[in-house]
Amino acid sequence: MSIEIHSIVKIYGKESRKKGGVRALAGVSLSVSSGEIFALIGPNGAGKSTLVKILLGIVHPTSGTATILDRPVSDHSARESVGYLPENMHYPPLLTPHAFLHAVGSLHGVRHPELSQRIAFLLELLDMKKWERTAFKKFSKGMMQRIGLAQALVHDPQVLFLDEPSDGLDPIGRKDFRDLLKRLRDEGKTIFMNSHLLSEVELVADRIAVIRSGSILKTGSLNEIVPPIGGFTVTIRGELPEEMYDALSIYPVTTANGLAIIEVPTAADLERLQSMFKTQNIAVESIVARRLTLEESFLSLIKESPR
Repeated sequence: MSIEIHSIVKIYGKESRKKGGVRALAGVSLSVSSGEIFALIGPNGAGKSTLVKILLGIVHPTSGTATILDRPVSDHSARESVGYLPENMHYPPLLTPHAFLHAVGSLHGVRHPELSQRIAFLLELLDMKKWERTAFKKFSKGMMQRIGLAQALVHDPQVLFLDEPSDGLDPIGRKDFRDLLKRLRDEGKTIFMNSHLLSEVELVADRIAVIRSGSILKTGSLNEIVPPIGGFTVTIRGELPEEMYDALSIYPVTTANGLAIIEVPTAADLERLQSMFKTQNIAVESIVARRLTLEESFLSLIKESPR
């Protein structure tokens, strides 16, 4: 495992809530595998940032243990292979991306000519090469976010912590960001992210944990977090034979862009249709079980759980 968290408790202030302390984490345990995109989601004040700060050694737990790459988070060496993109990162307004990344890389111990090559690679990868000598004061929020991701990657870490990484990115930027995360995962890197953009989490995360009031409510893959609600959406590419429309008249059918989309209510209906399609030599493009969105499931979990 890249990240192991065992029974982490964090109380701010007094060591007991009866004495005025605030319990931010209430015995959190999680495991994150190598080469996995893991998302921690929860409402404001749920304990997400506190947990990440403990893993980064910024905050010390009241009790419990955590390791990164088999090293205790209290050990400074545990952070040698860690990259971090904080939320609302700030930059010196007169500095340029090239100078900033050079400073960050040097602090991480990356030496020439490797550092210069790494900076050039990241700026090209994040479509920021033409802005490398432009002062930060001229940058948009999305451009700042791209440079923030570059600084998290400048020393080629094995583990990435990303706090609201899609914040400020336009739809194209978010798509590019998702593609990059999947590429990094495929290279074997571990990515631990917090995000309020649940639609983005739904598209990229391998596993998800839902946290509320310092406790983990549920952990699992998207299919485990978001249950099916019954029924299937069947997509057929190309025109359906005219005689098929009578057989399908009991189901909602829509056509668009060369596709026929059929809403099927039960598994028995689906089996009957598949047999019919096979007899007619009609190729099925996809069959998808209908389910709630991650946002809908998240809200349901939060509503059902005690505070």
